[in-house]
Amino acid sequence: LRNWLSGPLEPADGPASARDRIFRALAELLAALDVTTLVVEDAHWADDSTLQFLLFVVSRPDNAVGIVLTVRPGEVEDSSPIRLLGTRAAAGAAPVRIGLGPLGRAETARLASSMLGAVGVERELADFLQHHSEGLPLAVEESVRLLSDRGQLVRGGAGWRRAGEGGLDVPPTVRDSVLERVDRLD
Repeated sequence: LRNWLSGPLEPADGPASARDRIFRALAELLAALDVTTLVVEDAHWADDSTLQFLLFVVSRPDNAVGIVLTVRPGEVEDSSPIRLLGTRAAAGAAPVRIGLGPLGRAETARLASSMLGAVGVERELADFLQHHSEGLPLAVEESVRLLSDRGQLVRGGAGWRRAGEGGLDVPPTVRDSVLERVDRLD
């Protein structure tokens, strides 16, 4: 990375100075790599140092990097640096906030259908998925995958439907559902 960075930085006088030195080096690296956009998924789980770095980047007068964050507002503490990110836009830029709500039954049906080869899903399956997932897209995806992997989806005349009745028993976390899928691999 030395070839992309300017000369060596002055020695750090303490933790704040060391942090500033690291932030400046990372910002120089982003510029040298011609990064124009940083995307941070689930920023509400980011540690304080990461959020402070993002604030550092957007606060620089020479900042040419756009930042896209996905955040669950209900999981952001009042004191979180995330709240400051939207107030420190570069000159000529304005922060844009897009609020997304849960999927409705029609959107849930379209998502499930797109996963099943663009063949429609029956209303009962769409209602079941929407109710079970509470409209959370990741939960819809995991539910469709698990139903399919378990052989609990069948294709009928009106589209895909559930085979049998009862609940889904989806593992409570994405990690658990992914591990269940991995366990089925040979």
